[in-house]
Amino acid sequence: MLFRSLLASIGSLTQFDSSGVTNGSDFSNGGSSIGSIALSSTSVLSIYAKSGGTYAIVATISGSTITYGSPTLISSFAGTFGATGLTSTTAMVWSQRSGSSTMPTVYGLTVSGTSITVSTASAQIGSYYGYLVSISKLNTTDVLIGYYADAGATTYGFRTATHNGASAPTLGTVSSTIAAANTYTNYVPLVSVPLTSTTTLIAYDGPSSGGYYTTARVVTTSGSSAPTLGTASTTTYSGGAGGTTGASVIPYSSTE
Repeated sequence: MLFRSLLASIGSLTQFDSSGVTNGSDFSNGGSSIGSIALSSTSVLSIYAKSGGTYAIVATISGSTITYGSPTLISSFAGTFGATGLTSTTAMVWSQRSGSSTMPTVYGLTVSGTSITVSTASAQIGSYYGYLVSISKLNTTDVLIGYYADAGATTYGFRTATHNGASAPTLGTVSSTIAAANTYTNYVPLVSVPLTSTTTLIAYDGPSSGGYYTTARVVTTSGSSAPTLGTASTTTYSGGAGGTTGASVIPYSSTE
């Protein structure tokens, strides 16, 4: 009877794209092929990758009924991405670019009703094509981006990005770098969780003698200046090189 009651509370399925999505991994940080951001109690921004590019679409909810606007192309690269909401009408998305350069770039999204305006792409982020980066909200206009900072994917770097409406997001100064686990097969190699408007907790697999260790740091930002990296706190052994490892972080206060 309980199972029937639960089923009775679920509305009917509504399809917004019949062509399917590409394969991906974790949406919140490492990258995904589909995910959603709640804009309000009745509006959701869905982002997905399929053949032809990465798209965004607005879903409007009324009771158990969902209606969709028209898909809007973000990037012609159909791969993994990451996204975070800023306000009830804005969001930031990172995605790889298509063509000869597939380095990650950032886009600002502005929503009005079911219409979506996509900004010009930001400048290239980092020197590695990889999709395993993180993006987390700092305030209503800024995000913190973590990414592979070198072509060999051996270091992480951090910088801010600012939503500029339809203009390209502005990238802040790059932080000093820290050693990365250098294994892109890891499930979520870099997790970032905002604590306050200027502090973010990061967790990642860092190399150490005999294996890889999950490590945590606090990153502090000040406008577009280079973020400051706090002292590393090595916590848990994660196995040898190339293993499928990862970290999960859940904040319960602005300091813990």
